[in-house]
Amino acid sequence: MAQFDWNNIMGTAIMLLVPGYFALQIGLGIVWRGRWRLAALVPLVAFVPILGYSVFALSQGSNLWPPLAIFFKPVGYIYLLILTIQQAVSSRNAAP
Repeated sequence: MAQFDWNNIMGTAIMLLVPGYFALQIGLGIVWRGRWRLAALVPLVAFVPILGYSVFALSQGSNLWPPLAIFFKPVGYIYLLILTIQQAVSSRNAAP
C-alpha cells in the first residue's frame, strides 16, 4: 500500500492556492457589485501591506521576503471560497 507524503501534499496545495488566490481576488473584484465586491476586497486590507513588506525586503536583499505573502494566500483563498459559497446560497434563496 502506498504511503502519502503529507509534506509534499501540503506544499503542492499551497503552491496551487497562490495562483488560485490571485484568480479569485481579481475575478470576484471584477464580477461582483455592491456589498459583495466590498466583502471580496477585504483580503486586500492585509495583502497590500504584506506585499509592500515583501517588496521592501526583496529590495534590501533578504532571502526571506516571500514567506508572509505565500502563507497568506491560502487564508485569503479560503475566505474568498467561503464568500463565493455564501453568495451563491444567498442569491439562490433570493430568487423567486
